[in-house]
Amino acid sequence: SGKDWNKLSRNEKRTLVCAQCHVEYYFTHKDNGPAGRPVFPLDNGFGPGDMYEYYKSHGPKQADGSSAPFTDWVHAASKVPMIKMQHPEYETFIDGTHGAAGVSCADCHMPYQRVDGKKVSSHWMTSPLKDPELRACRQCHADKTADYLRGRVLYTQEKTFTQLLKAQEESVRAHEAVRLANAVPAEQRAANYDSLMAEAREMVRKGQLYWDYVSAENSVGFH
Repeated sequence: SGKDWNKLSRNEKRTLVCAQCHVEYYFTHKDNGPAGRPVFPLDNGFGPGDMYEYYKSHGPKQADGSSAPFTDWVHAASKVPMIKMQHPEYETFIDGTHGAAGVSCADCHMPYQRVDGKKVSSHWMTSPLKDPELRACRQCHADKTADYLRGRVLYTQEKTFTQLLKAQEESVRAHEAVRLANAVPAEQRAANYDSLMAEAREMVRKGQLYWDYVSAENSVGFH
């Protein structure tokens, strides 16, 4: 996160402990240091646009010494070099409503409870929705009922999931369009074919990353 661990608040540490794994990352290419070393692509920021800009480099070294765009795999149909998001929970959470309010991951997923008269963190690390009383949520939202709070969460998740499915369908169509365009015979290609194809491939690659940023993140839009 670019912060001095020794100067962080206890609540920030409770979130960054989780962020060691619940975050977008990639493994370095052998040309860029020890192969297989995990790296967080957060130099430019936490949003999908920031990561997309980061991934324009950090791939294999080219002849001139610069880094090629980073690629996880090449799409079988469109042949577009793609990026696979992992699970950017930290990034979506920290820029969301709860992260901005200073809530930690543990506040919701490991809420305090009393055991034998002692205050301890719950180690039932799961969705707060699995608690019928939504006690984790009602630590702050004490004026709301469990049913109301559950409804608010599901409303957000259902909207997000619906839009994800729509975006997924458009992504599939885009890959197919590029596949068909790749097959156009050279003698039938327009004068600006190469520039149009470069733009199309760029949009397909970018669109996939934006979709996957939300899809791979495990809160279905709630963070």
